[in-house]
Amino acid sequence: MRSMKFLPILSLALSLFAPSAMAASVENTVPLKDLDLASNSGTLLSLNKPFTLTLKSKWTTVKIKLKEPLPCEESLVLRGTAKVDSAATPKHLGIILTNGNGQKAFAKAAFRPDKTISFDLPLTQFKGDAKADKPPLAVGETIAVLDIFASFDQEVDATFTLESFSIVKSEARHVLFKGDFEIRSEWRGVHPRLYVSAEDLKQATANYRAKPDSVAICLPARWEMTEEPIPFNQDVNASSIQRNAILLAKMAAAYRITGEQKYLDRVLLWVPMLNGYQPPVMKSIGSGVPLTAGHILLGCAIAYDVLKGHVDEKVEASLRDVLIRQGRQTYQDLSSMNGFPYEQNHFIIPICGLGVASMAIADEVPEAKTWGAFTSTIMERTLDTISHDGWFFEGHSYWNYTMQFPATYVAARSRVLGGDYFAKPPFKDTARYLAHMTLPVQNMVFDFADWGPRVEAGTSFQPGYDKPWHTLTSRTKLFIPYLVWREGGRDPFLHDFIWSSTAPDAKMTGAFAIDGLFGLLLQIPFGQEPKPMKAEYPGYPPYHYFSDMEVVHWRENWSDRNATAIAFKSGPPAGHHFAKHLERTPDAKPSLGHAHPDAGSFLLFSRGVFLTNDTGYTGKKETADHNSILVDGIGQHKGGTAWSTFTDKPYPEYNKIRMENIWLASKVVASTAVLEAAYDDALQISSLRRNLILVDARFLVVRDSIESKAEHVYSWRVHTDKPPVATATNRYRMDNDSARLVIVPLAGLQKAEIAPTIVETELYNKQGSRPQQRGFHLEAFSAKQASCEFLTAFHIEATSDNPDTFTATRPTGNRVDLKDAAGTCSAWVGADDQLSGQFAYVLRDGKGAIASVGLSGKSLKLPELTVEVPNGGKVTLHRTASGTWEGICNEDSAGSCRVTITENGKSQNLTLKSGAKAS
Repeated sequence: MRSMKFLPILSLALSLFAPSAMAASVENTVPLKDLDLASNSGTLLSLNKPFTLTLKSKWTTVKIKLKEPLPCEESLVLRGTAKVDSAATPKHLGIILTNGNGQKAFAKAAFRPDKTISFDLPLTQFKGDAKADKPPLAVGETIAVLDIFASFDQEVDATFTLESFSIVKSEARHVLFKGDFEIRSEWRGVHPRLYVSAEDLKQATANYRAKPDSVAICLPARWEMTEEPIPFNQDVNASSIQRNAILLAKMAAAYRITGEQKYLDRVLLWVPMLNGYQPPVMKSIGSGVPLTAGHILLGCAIAYDVLKGHVDEKVEASLRDVLIRQGRQTYQDLSSMNGFPYEQNHFIIPICGLGVASMAIADEVPEAKTWGAFTSTIMERTLDTISHDGWFFEGHSYWNYTMQFPATYVAARSRVLGGDYFAKPPFKDTARYLAHMTLPVQNMVFDFADWGPRVEAGTSFQPGYDKPWHTLTSRTKLFIPYLVWREGGRDPFLHDFIWSSTAPDAKMTGAFAIDGLFGLLLQIPFGQEPKPMKAEYPGYPPYHYFSDMEVVHWRENWSDRNATAIAFKSGPPAGHHFAKHLERTPDAKPSLGHAHPDAGSFLLFSRGVFLTNDTGYTGKKETADHNSILVDGIGQHKGGTAWSTFTDKPYPEYNKIRMENIWLASKVVASTAVLEAAYDDALQISSLRRNLILVDARFLVVRDSIESKAEHVYSWRVHTDKPPVATATNRYRMDNDSARLVIVPLAGLQKAEIAPTIVETELYNKQGSRPQQRGFHLEAFSAKQASCEFLTAFHIEATSDNPDTFTATRPTGNRVDLKDAAGTCSAWVGADDQLSGQFAYVLRDGKGAIASVGLSGKSLKLPELTVEVPNGGKVTLHRTASGTWEGICNEDSAGSCRVTITENGKSQNLTLKSGAKAS
C-alpha cells in the first residue's frame, strides 16, 4: 500500500486550487485570485471561495485536472456544499474520479428539496463501472481528473455553484483499514481451510461410509432437496434468500462428505442464477439488503471453500464471481458509512459474511485483502461491544440470529489468520446465558425483547402467536455453543447443555440449515436422544447475576422440568460496557431497535408454564407490554416506537439504570431495581425502586417505592397467557394449565383492571396499525399522588392446590407474613425496626418450626430469633437434623463472615465460608 505524502501533494495540488501560476485545465476556469491552497495538513485540497458555472446542459459540470495525480487511500473523504438555480429539479450531484488510464469511479448524493446539498463522500463509496464489471479505484492507484456535476433528466438552463469543496484524510477512517489480515502460510493456496482441512473431510467421508446414520440428521432434508432454488436478486422474502444461501453451502458439504451426485446436482441448479446475480445497493443499514448480503457471502464462501478443486472450474468461477461482486458491493456499502452500529445485527451479519468471504479468496483476489483488513478492525470493536457478560441485549431469538455470524467469523479467523476468541467476550459466558435463558422445559426460553416471529410486510397476520401462544418453541442453533465448547475449553456444563437440547429427528437441523451444515463439517452427532442435565454443577449454581446487563436469574435446579425459574431485569438497554464503547469509539452510531423498555420487569415460570411473561415481537416497544411500572399510563422513554426506543436521552443517562442489593442463594433471590432514569425527565420522577424477593420458589414479594415532584397515577402490570380472575376484594389469581399465581395487593392499590393485552405489531407503515392480542394482564392503579408505595404478595402453586390456603399480611414496617398449606414465611423488603439491611426472610415448616433464615444486611432482630452479621453480608442458614445451624455467605462478603444466631436465649457463633457468587 502506498503511503500518503502530504506536503509534496499539496505543493503539486490541483491547479484550480493553486494560489500561483500553475497551469489550470478546468472548463470555465475560475480566476486564480479567487483560489487558495488549503493550510490544514489533514486537508489535501480545498476550495475557499465559491465557484459558479452557468450552462445549458443535462450535466452542469466542473472538470478538474490535477497537475500531479493524487494517490488513492481508503481514508480519503470528499466534502463540500453546492446549490443549483434552475427551473428544473436536479436528480443528484455526481462526482466522477478518473485515473491516468481512463478508469473511472463514481459516487452520487441527493439534493435537498431546495436544490442545495452538503455531501460527505468517503472514497470507499465510489463504485467502479458495473456494466463492465470493473472494480473501483484501488488503494495505490491515483486520481488524475475530477468531474463534479449536477445531473438533470434533460438539457436545462442552470447555474451550478460549488460553494465549498475539499479532499481530506480522515484519521478516524484511516485506522478502520489497518486491521490485521494475513493468511497463515500453511493455508495459502489451500482449500478447504475455513473450518476444516482436506484431511478432516477425508475422515468425515470415512465416518459416513462406516456409519451412515451418524450424521444422517445433518444431511439435507427431503424438503430441502425438492425446494426450488431462489435467485438471490429476485424480489422475494429476504428470509428465503438467506435460507437458500446457507442451504447451498449445506449441499456442497453434503456432496464432499458423501460423494453422492444428487447433492452436487442441487448445487448446479444454482449456477445459472449465480451467474446472473447483481448485488443490490444497500440504501439503509436497517433494510434486508445487508442481511441477505451476509448470508450470501457466508454460504458462497463455504461452498467455494469445500468444492474448490472437486468440481468443474466453471462452477468454481460462478461461486468466486458472486463472492467478488457481493463482497465488493458490501465493502463499498459498509466502509462508506459515516457511523457504525457495531452492536446491531444488520451490521454484524454482513461484516462477518464479508470477513469470511475475504478469508476464502484473498490469495486469489487482491482487493479481498482490503475487505479483510476492514472487517478485522470492525470485528475487534464489535466483539468488545456485544454480550460483555454473556447476556444478549436483543434476547434469545436475536442471539440465535446474530451470534451465528460472529461464531462463524471467529472460527474461520482463528484457523486462517490465527488468534484465540472463544474464551473471551462475547463467547466467554455463552454457557451461563443459554442455560439461564432456556427454561426447565426443553426448547422454551425467557421471552425477553423481540422474541418469536414478526409480522412481515404485505401480510396481515403475525403467525406463531396462536392461543396458547407460549407453546411456540425456541430452538437454539446448537452449532454455536458447540463451537464455543470445542474451541473455548470444553466446559462440561456447556457440553451437557448442548446434549440436553438435541432432538433425534430433523426438527432440529431441519429448522436451521446452518446446524446441519456445521454438523456435517465438524461431525457433530446432533441426532442423539437428549440427555437431561444434572441437578448441580461445580461453578454453575442455578442462579446468576449478569452484572453488565443487570439481569438476575434464579431457578431451583438444573434438572427438574417442573422447577420454578425467575428472571428480573433492570439495566441500560445494551449494558454498562456499551457506555464505555461509546466513549472510546467516536464513529459508533447506536442502533438498539430490538431492545425493549422493560427495566424493572420480571418473568416467572413454574411447573412447565409461564406465570408472568413478555409479549413477543412487537411493532412498538411499550413498557405496558412488560411486567413493570407505568406513570400516567406512560412507560419508559416516552412511549412506544418501532426501532428507536432509546434515542430520547444520551446513553450515559440510561446507564444509570441498575440493580442493587443482589442476593442469590439456594432458597432465595432478591434484588433492588433502580430505574428512575428509564423514564421521561418531564415526569419529574426523582426515585423509583422495585424491591423483589422470592423465597423457597413459593413466596414472592414486590415492593415499589416511587417519588416525584409532580402528582401522577402510578400502575404496575403483570402479563399472563390466560385471563386473570378476581376471587375476592384485592385478591386475584392467574391460572395457566398446571401452575397458578395468587396475587394479594397489600398497599397502594386504588383500583385494578383485568383486560386482554393488545400489542401493536405494525413495523413498516408509520400510519398503519395491526393490533394483535397477546394474552391478558392485571393492572393495579394508585390514587393520584406524588409519592407512592405498592406492596404486593404472590404465591406460586399448582392448580391442584387450594388457592384459599394462601394468605398475606403486613404486620409491621417492611415485613410481610405469608402462609400456605406447607408452612409460613416472613419476608422483609427494606430496612425497618426489625431489619438492619435490605432483605431478610424466616421460613417455617408446617409445625411452625424455623427451617431456614436469611439476611442481606447486618442484623435481624425478632422476639424469638436474632441474627447478627457484624460486618454485614448476605447469609443463608439452615437448621440441621441435630438442631444446630449451618449455612453460607456470598462471595461479596469478603470470602467469609462471622454470624451470631440467637434463638430462645441460646446463641451459636458461626464463621461461614463463601458460597455461590452473587455479583
